[in-house]
Amino acid sequence: MIYKSYKIRLEPNNKKLSALRGHAGVNRHAYNKGLNYCNDLYEKGEKIPSAIDLHKWLVATIKKEYSWYYDYSKCSPQQALRDLETSFKNFHRFQKKSGYSLKDKKGKLQGLPNFKKKGVRDSFYIEGVIKIENKKIKLPKIGWINLSEYVEVGQVKNCVVSRIADDWFVSFKMEHKTTKTKKES
Repeated sequence: MIYKSYKIRLEPNNKKLSALRGHAGVNRHAYNKGLNYCNDLYEKGEKIPSAIDLHKWLVATIKKEYSWYYDYSKCSPQQALRDLETSFKNFHRFQKKSGYSLKDKKGKLQGLPNFKKKGVRDSFYIEGVIKIENKKIKLPKIGWINLSEYVEVGQVKNCVVSRIADDWFVSFKMEHKTTKTKKES
């Protein structure tokens, strides 16, 4: 078996475009809330929680306050918190490597994760039953969206949806069966 990667432009209608923006917004909101929480802990000298602990905190506190989280896939905020955990690991690795705390001109520690901004590198991760048929892709909690090009019919386990300029793209890997050539026999 071999895997082939794809990155294809989506052609959403207004309803689907709103769903894509919403998923990206949930991703950004979860990341920023988690970062704010982690920054408070870091300033107090406490340990930064793992992505799993952050997700438990998110469900216990943030989702109660913002019920619209339940309108979107749970994968989006979970991946945002995994990305935040990776960002803090990279920050600590950078601080350890330099041997001392480096600060920029504004007095902020270098390498510390930044807050995400609306409309800047919007993206989200989604998994579940993702189907591809007839130049369309079906994403969980979003539905069928037109693709700009034809892709073989198949199933995908997960994908990343991202926005570049005003276009939305879907990236995924699909498994393909290999055929034996004469040289391999």
